[in-house]
Amino acid sequence: MDLIRDFKEILLKHARKQGLIFSDLDSDSTCIRILSFNRKIGLGNKKKVSFAKGIRIPKEYKKRVYHILEYLADGGNIIPYLSKQSINLNNPGDLMFNDWNILHIHLGKRKDKKDSRFIERTGELLFLINTETEIKVLGVYDHKPSPWTRNELLQRIYDTWPEMLGIIKGAKLNISVTEVQKRKLRKSHITLFEEVYDKKTRRTLLVHVKNALGLVCSGESTADVLKYNDIIRVLRRMEMNLKKQEIDAVFRLHESNGVWIVIDQNLRQLYGSIKLVKLNKVHKL
Repeated sequence: MDLIRDFKEILLKHARKQGLIFSDLDSDSTCIRILSFNRKIGLGNKKKVSFAKGIRIPKEYKKRVYHILEYLADGGNIIPYLSKQSINLNNPGDLMFNDWNILHIHLGKRKDKKDSRFIERTGELLFLINTETEIKVLGVYDHKPSPWTRNELLQRIYDTWPEMLGIIKGAKLNISVTEVQKRKLRKSHITLFEEVYDKKTRRTLLVHVKNALGLVCSGESTADVLKYNDIIRVLRRMEMNLKKQEIDAVFRLHESNGVWIVIDQNLRQLYGSIKLVKLNKVHKL
């Protein structure tokens, strides 16, 4: 019996179906990055679309943006609109997403000539947060000047969806950090908490994004690392309970449509179910 091994094998098999690229088959980092990708693209269900307060989609991109949002809100495949590097799990991936839970997608109309799995690349990018039930739109930004660490994005989240940010009480940022320095810190996998302004209290608050929690030293999202660790703890605890019962059985972990079950392979009987993670809909690239 090795429920953790079973879990990893199921996760790797699912990732292969998605077309993800990875070389280390027994790495915790690979599994964490699969979970991160799973969180990034969502479950493929229908969602509502909402816009941050005060944003204006430039007229020349409005039709395209609304077309893409309508497609994604109907459960469409977001992968072709992401960075081409998003499917390569041999690196930490999208550090902005890992740090702030914010996605950027390209606005191309046709398939990319160099890689037909993706749509054509554009200088303009749509920034959004992709939750289980909602697509939260933050605006359209060009690659230049670099938008990846702009405080404006967090301010828009706080002004519209303040519940998405955690406030670090009693703390203040006592140093001034330039955008160039912010980008260097993020590339070094260092989390820098940001300040937002509360218009009601006229106070500056130090915040973090709840669903990401910043970066760990390897570049992964803290939230994904914690999720993976929780899953491993649950499986170890279940293994210990099964061993204590001294049952003459061969237990294996299985997954089907988001349901994780432990089955006695000898008797083909269900022993129990556990809540681990919902795996997203497979979109073939």
